[in-house]
This record gives sequence, C-alpha cells and structure tokens, in this order.
Amino acid sequence: MQLLLTLRNNTAANPKVVKQTHLCVSEVLAIVGQKLRRDLLIEYLHQLQDHLGCLPKPHLAALAECLKLSQTEVFEVATFYHHFDVVDSEHPANHDLTVRVCNGPSCCMAGAEELIEKLPALLGSTVRVQAVPCIGRCEQAPAVAVGQHEMGWANHHEIMEAAFGQHTKALPPRHTGVAQYKAAGGYQRLHECVTGKRTVESLIDTLSNSGLRGLGGAGFPAGKKWAIVREQNAPRLLAVNIDEGEPGTFKDRSYLEHNPHQFLEGMLIAAWAVQASNIYIYLRDEYHACRAMLQNELALLKANPPISNMPAVNFVVAQAPTFAVKNRPCWSQLKANVDYQGYAHLTLRRWACSTNPHWFTTLKPCTGCPPSWKRGQLVFEQGTPRAKWSTVVFCIRA
Repeated sequence: MQLLLTLRNNTAANPKVVKQTHLCVSEVLAIVGQKLRRDLLIEYLHQLQDHLGCLPKPHLAALAECLKLSQTEVFEVATFYHHFDVVDSEHPANHDLTVRVCNGPSCCMAGAEELIEKLPALLGSTVRVQAVPCIGRCEQAPAVAVGQHEMGWANHHEIMEAAFGQHTKALPPRHTGVAQYKAAGGYQRLHECVTGKRTVESLIDTLSNSGLRGLGGAGFPAGKKWAIVREQNAPRLLAVNIDEGEPGTFKDRSYLEHNPHQFLEGMLIAAWAVQASNIYIYLRDEYHACRAMLQNELALLKANPPISNMPAVNFVVAQAPTFAVKNRPCWSQLKANVDYQGYAHLTLRRWACSTNPHWFTTLKPCTGCPPSWKRGQLVFEQGTPRAKWSTVVFCIRA
C-alpha cells in the first residue's frame, strides 16, 4: 500500500499513468512475490518473461519502482540479453514462435541480412523474426534458430518448413556415447591419475612444456595456473566456461557435439590435479542440442562413474528464460548451500548483473549481483588465488 501511495504522489499530474503503473505494479508483485531484493533482479526478469512471454516496458518501469532502482538500471540489464524480449506495449503482438537469425560477421557475409529482411513477410505475423548476435555456428553460416531448433546453412525454404511444421525442438547431435568412448580406451588416463600411475607433478610438467595457454586475453600458462590453484586452501572449485559469445568461437561446441567424453575426462583430470571437490559446467543457452546431449551423457556418467569419489558435477545453463521457473535454480533452493550454489546462480544468469562491482572470473559490473563481499567472498577464493581475482581454472581438453 505504501508503495502504491508513493506512486500516486509521484504521478498525480497524470491519472492515466497512475492507473497504468498501479496495475503493472500489482501484476509484477503477483508474479515475483511481495518481498523483493535488488540482487535478484535477473531472476525477476526471468519470472516476468516466463509468465508474460515478453518484458513490456510498463512492467519494467513498475519493477524498477518496486526495487527502488532507476529505470535505466533495469532496462540496461533487460536489453543486454537478446533472449529477453523487451516490447513497448502491454499487449504486444501474439507471437507463437521466435526465429532468431544470427547477424554475426560470418552469417552476414553468407546472406543473413537478406533472410532478416525477407522472413517476416514469408512467416507471417504470428512468427517473430529477430536478428541476434553470434549463436556459435560460424562454420555453418548463415545460422538460424527456429525456436530451439538450430539450423546451419539455412535458407528461407528450410526455415519456413521448420516454422510451419513445428520443428522447433533441438535435435540431438550424433556423438560418441560413454560406452563407445570407454570401449576405445576412454577414461584410462583418468584412471592412471587416480591410481598413482601418473603424478600431479608430471601432469603439470606436461602442460607447462606443451606451451598451452589460456585464450582469455592474458595468455596465462595453463600448467602454472593449475599449480597455483593447487597451492590454495581447500575446498577448491572447478568452473568450465563454454560460453563462446564472440563471433568465430565455435570450436568448443563443434567437438562437444561429437566427442563429449573427451571433454568430460579432461575436466575430471583437471579436478583431480587441483583437488577440486565441485565442478560447474557453464554452457551458453544458444547450444540447445549440445545441452540436451551433455545432460544425458552426464546422467549416464554419474550412474556408472569411471572413478570412485568422483567430484560433484553441476550443469549450469546460461540465461534460459524459456524454462519454467521451477526448473531453474532459484534463491529459495540455494539458501541452504550458498557457498557453492550461489556461484551456480551467478553463472546461470550468464555472468550478468550490475550495482555491486564485485565480479569474478570474466564477470562485468551490472545490476542484480548478490553482495558477494558480505556473503560469498570465500567461495571465490576457493577457485582462484586472492592475488589473481580474474583467474579461475578452466578445462576444455585433456
């Protein structure tokens, strides 16, 4: 009531605005709950997107009022991610399907701009056509996602066939499964490590002598990174970054879709080397088919682990507003284990957030980040030396 009275006082000169804001505030509170926290802005945006199918600007303004944030702060977060559909009207056109056309450099050179121009008329008013940043299929340009159905070398005939035929679900890629991988000698190197046939020192020496370096910009030697993290106080965390948000970076998706257990074995070897008790696999939302396949292979691996005392492996999906809220880790589920699961919540939101400038790994300042300095500083010390706040263990290959 106090909030609504404040809104009326602030907009008394415009009764229409008062009525609209009053209705939107009531609807927002009915969707996200009455007790709001600024650090959960991203979660509230997901809940509104899931419930309304989009993010109407009046509702974003109402959410800003409810959180006592400026509208600019809320809008900058909502518009940063193309999977959040920010619309002008409270009653936008009813789109049954969204077709996302990549407008990255490779796709534009392969004809994406022509698709973006022609598809709205070809698909009709019930299909929304959206130009989006790189979706990680540069080698298959032009790349398009019809719902969650990813298409390479797309043309308007195939896109229309998929859209009108309701072929909107991800198709699992043909890949080497766990049984086939083990039959070919898979997980033998991991077994050699845990049984003492290989030592951590020899493994780190092999990495150092190979010249393998990180590709995040600094080119930090992988062997040195593993050695430094191993020296830190336990417990330690392993974060696997499969975001590939930059144009041209599709290599991880390409081999993951064909040989996922080579990656998983390398990940477990890295966890063994640095004695990490928990692993978080972070995957961008655009990789729908890869996600489904990895989740299935992880389930099979956990059911029949290749080693005893296998680290806990947590699969974290980046910014996925199409999932029901009950299928995403929410803070109500994470309070009991905020030390590890709080990190999962941050990564779930695709490195996103803003008023609290306490970011980790490759995070950037944005609104909605939990106040880590008060509640989670030690969590991130487990994954990185205190003197190297931008460092965390990443394992892509053995």
